[in-house]
Amino acid sequence: MAESPSATVRRARFAATTAVFGAVWGALEMTVGAALHALHLPLAGLLLTALGLAVALMARRVFPARGIVLSVGVVAAFLKLFSFAAAAPVSAAVAILAEAAVAEGVLLVLGTSRFAFAAAGAVAGLVPLPHFVLGQALLFGAGVLERYARLLEWGAGVLGLSPDAVYSVLGALAALHAAAGVLAGLAAWALSGAALRRMGRAAP
Repeated sequence: MAESPSATVRRARFAATTAVFGAVWGALEMTVGAALHALHLPLAGLLLTALGLAVALMARRVFPARGIVLSVGVVAAFLKLFSFAAAAPVSAAVAILAEAAVAEGVLLVLGTSRFAFAAAGAVAGLVPLPHFVLGQALLFGAGVLERYARLLEWGAGVLGLSPDAVYSVLGALAALHAAAGVLAGLAAWALSGAALRRMGRAAP
C-alpha cells in the first residue's frame, strides 16, 4: 500500500532535521574540537561532549520523534571520521555514537521533558569515562588499567595525599561530567523552546 502524504512529509522532515543537526554536531567536532585540542586545553573532551549532546537534544524537541537523537549522532560520527585534527577519529566516532545512543535510551524511558533532557545529558555525559577505560584496555590490554591505578597512587603519594583521595578525585571528575551533561540538557531544552516559539510552534 502506498505511503500517505503525511507520512512521507514526516519522513522527509525527520531526514532533514537529522542531517542539519548532525552536520552541526559534526562541524563542532571538526572546528571547535580541533581548536581545543590544538590549544591542549584540559577537559576539552568534556566541553565537546556537552556541546554535541545539546545539539542532538535540541533536534529531539524541534522534531519530537523516537530515534532522532541517535540518528543525529550517526551523522556526526560519520563526519568525525573525516576529521584530520582527531588523533583517533574512529575511537572518537564510536564515543559520539555511544553518547547519542545513551541519550536516546534515556529519552525513550523518560519521554520528552526538561527533567528527561537533564537526565539524558547527565547519563550520556558520563560516557567518555568508560569509553576511555575500555579503549585503553582494548588497545593495550587489561594490564594497562592496573598500571594506571598504580600511577595514580604514586601521584597521590608524591602530592602527599592518601590513596583514597585519588578515588575521590575520580568521583569528582565523574560528577563534573554529569553536571556538564545536565547543563547541556537544560540549555538544549531552553534554546529549542525559544526556537519553536520564534517559529510560532507550540513547544512540547
